Amino acid sequence: MVLGIAVALGALTVVLGVAVVVRQPGPVGMYTAVAGMLLIVIPMLMLAHAEKRKGLRIRRAAQFRCAGCDHPLDGLPAEPDGCAVCPECGAAWRVETDPDA
Repeated sequence: MVLGIAVALGALTVVLGVAVVVRQPGPVGMYTAVAGMLLIVIPMLMLAHAEKRKGLRIRRAAQFRCAGCDHPLDGLPAEPDGCAVCPECGAAWRVETDPDA
């Protein structure tokens, strides 16, 4: 939702900047258009980075590695709460147990 609002506000600012440049050429319209483009590009870059990090955490968890520091968690005993504690960074990760085993 925040991304949508930022993109809409950025698009509106770009349109406003272009309108100012067309009606009265000068730096004010250019600055307004550039600010609008930044309002569109920066949130999209932030979202892309967050999605990349999310995919990395999912991939690490599937390989039974710590999502925080990438340390292997193979062979670590589960604590009473069902989590394995990473010896490298101290993060706790839920250990999936096989009900058939």
